[in-house]
Formats: sequence, C-alpha cells, structure tokens
Amino acid sequence: MRFLAGSGWWSATLCCAPLALAKPQWGWEAESSVHSVLYGIDTLGFQPGVLGSIFAIGGVSSILGALMAPRVNRQFGIGKTQAVGLLLFGASGFLIPAARGPLLAAGAILAAQQLFDFAIAIYEINEVSVRQSITPSQMLGRVNASFEVAELGARLLGAVDAGVLAEVIGVRWTLAVGVAATTAGGVVLMRSAVRGVVGVANHDDRA
Repeated sequence: MRFLAGSGWWSATLCCAPLALAKPQWGWEAESSVHSVLYGIDTLGFQPGVLGSIFAIGGVSSILGALMAPRVNRQFGIGKTQAVGLLLFGASGFLIPAARGPLLAAGAILAAQQLFDFAIAIYEINEVSVRQSITPSQMLGRVNASFEVAELGARLLGAVDAGVLAEVIGVRWTLAVGVAATTAGGVVLMRSAVRGVVGVANHDDRA
C-alpha cells in the first residue's frame, strides 16, 4: 500500500513523473551493461586485469563528477544539468559496442567512454535532490520506496532480458539496446518540466 501511495503521488506530479520514468530505464541499462565485461574479455580479447584497469577510469571520473556537481548546477541549473547528465552518459555508452579492432584502438575507445562517467554521477546526485525537494515530508519515504522498487524491478528485468537478447542478437547489440534505453531516459527528462528546475528548496519550507 505504501508503494502504491508513493507511485500515485509521483505519477500525478509534473516534475516527479519524468524522474520516475527515467529511473527504470537507467536501471535496465545498468544491469544489462554487465555484458560489457563479457564483451571486453570474450569478444575484444582483453585480459581481466587490463579491462578492470580501463573500467577504473570510470570510478575516477565519477568522483570528479560528484565534486563538480555543485558548480555546474549553479551555472546551468540543477534540472538541465541532470537531464544532460543522463543523456550524455547514455549517448557515450554507444562507444562500448562500437569498440573493435586492435586491442590498443579498442582500449582507447573503452577508456574514452569511461571518461563520461562523471555525467551519471551528476545525474544521480541531482535526481535525488530534485525528488526530495519537491516531495512533501510525509510522502518522502513512500515516494523513495516506489522509486527503488521501480529501479530494482528494472534491474531484474534487465538481467533476464539481456540474457535472452544476447542469445538472439549477440552481446554487442544487447549492449546497444541497453544504452539506448538510458539515452531515451535522458530524452524524457530533456523534454519535461524537470529541465526548467533551476534550484532546489525544501518542499515544506515553500508551503
């Protein structure tokens, strides 16, 4: 019942509904992207240690994204920055299935994609900030729970779907479908009221 109450609130809210629509798409891609490890090792021929070192670049990029989020938000607005962050991260994901050829060239393409992980860090920070700022305190727990259920459900679906898709269309195209889902989530935010959110304030303080 709490999940239904939270879902009912955000589905009727102009800004919260697009956030909830984009969240499962990112969750689906996050789970399906597990195949990037399989793709890197089996298809491209990287050793696990080398591939792990390339993916570690994404961790550094994410930390930098978290540090730069406040300044970027002040300059461009939290809503627009969030939307662009998800869109940019999704679009950069196409570099993974595009990687091929000699290991040096493929590694450079994978490393380039990892540099864009700063964008998803900014998106995650801003998504929570916007959601909490527009949700009444008495509904916050229910809304957060409904978001988590939606994301985790999408991850479960992504794990199953990606396995089936990989058998049918191959790992490379499965990765492309996954990043297309995330990119679509960014498009949803760019075309929604979220884009116009400049800053955040506590909902109860505004009431």
